[in-house]
Order: sequence, then C-alpha cells, then structure tokens
Amino acid sequence: MKKAMRFGFLVLFVFGFVISTVSFVFAQYTIDWMYVQKRVYEDGTMRKVMNFGIRDEADQRVTDYSDFKGLNLYDPNENLVDYHMPSIWAEDVLGGYYDAYAAQWVYGDFEVDSGVSVPVTDELMEGTYRLELITVDDQIIQKTYEVNEFVTLPVIPAESFQLSSDANGNVHWYWAVPEELGRLSSDYETQARVIIEIRDAGNYIGTLSLRSPSHMGYCFIPSDVVQKVLSKGDEFGMRIQLRTPDNNNRSYSDFLTIMK
Repeated sequence: MKKAMRFGFLVLFVFGFVISTVSFVFAQYTIDWMYVQKRVYEDGTMRKVMNFGIRDEADQRVTDYSDFKGLNLYDPNENLVDYHMPSIWAEDVLGGYYDAYAAQWVYGDFEVDSGVSVPVTDELMEGTYRLELITVDDQIIQKTYEVNEFVTLPVIPAESFQLSSDANGNVHWYWAVPEELGRLSSDYETQARVIIEIRDAGNYIGTLSLRSPSHMGYCFIPSDVVQKVLSKGDEFGMRIQLRTPDNNNRSYSDFLTIMK
C-alpha cells in the first residue's frame, strides 16, 4: 500500500537547499503550471514525467523549495502515483515564436524560469491528475491537469539539421519534416519547439526555445539573438521537439552539439 506522505521530496530539499530552522509564517504559494506527459526520444528511449512550477505571493517564480516537505500525485482514479526522486531546475530562457499572420520571427529576451521535474514510474492514463504539495507548516496547495490522449509523435532526425550563417551573422536552420507528421495532421494538432540548450564550462545555463509551425522545417535566428546566446556559454546543443498543444505528448531529436 502506498503511503500518503512522501519523504523523498523532503530529502531533495535537505540536500539541495539550506532550510531555515525556525519559520512561523510562510508566503502564499500557487502552482503556476503543471503537466503529465509521455516523451519519446530519437534513441528510442521513452519517459513518463510530471513537471510543475510555483509562484509566490509576489507573483515571482519560486526557485527555493525549502518551504515544502511533501509531494503527492494522484491519478484519475485518486490512487497515489509512484515516482522517482524529483529534481529542481532553474534556467535562463530566451523565448520566441513565428507569427504566421505577419510572417515574422519574434524574439524576447532571457528570463529566469524554474520548476520541478518528477519521473513517474506508474503507467499513465487519460483523465484528471491532481498534484498536492505540502508546506512545512502543513498547508496544502493543489492543481489538476487533464490528460486527453496519448499519441506517439514522430521524431525529427538530428542528422537532417542543416545550419548556415549569412554575411550579417543571421543563422538559418533547416531540418527534415517526417512524412508521418503530415498524416497525423488530419487528426491531431501539433507544435514544434526549436531548442538550443546552453552550457558553459560543462554547466547547464539555459535555453533558447522558439515556437514554430510543425511543418515549416526552418527557422531564422537574427544576429542579435545569436550574439545573446553565444554570450551565455561555450557549448550549444541543438534539437527539435514536437508536441501536442495539450502537452500530453512530446518527441525529441538527438542533439547536434556545437562548440564555440
């Protein structure tokens, strides 16, 4: 029988953060977002994961989780879901998207993002999942997430990536669009994420994440954005992610790694 309280999450905090020994009043937290999904990778690996992020009463992204001692995830039948040790992540993210109406690539600037990733070991099912977080002063905050349907998405092969730069320092990135993606389009909506993971001296720094039409097979990265990315690190892992809009399903290409 699964226990109602999980101590693994507390262990994570003990080793990952300095926990204050005395605290009587805690900020009011909200679970900003969550998802439960299946992922498939180009190497054939499949993973099940639950991710979530928290904001505090000042609407700031939470990066220190020492105010929490427990995490429970319930499946659509209200059974506790088993999981491996969660991991806390924080990163600098430069987001962007393709505006189909204006036929323009739109980029923002780097912003801090953070959350918790929880590897799920139980089989996933369609229906409503419920996340329950417990603070050290026994407050409970909750959020639900609806799993609609699991679909095996095709993977865009990393070997199809073609990169070039023009005289102005802009980067042009092309890749092959799988035929299967076209067949799926009659029944499912899909989205693409153009991703560049940034590391510096082996340490993970952050990501460029660009929303793109799934069937475009191309993205344009202007020179000023290229310079922002290059200034963050010395190693850049490039990959393409496909997903369904409900975020129940994702596929990931392998990385094409470029060193500065």
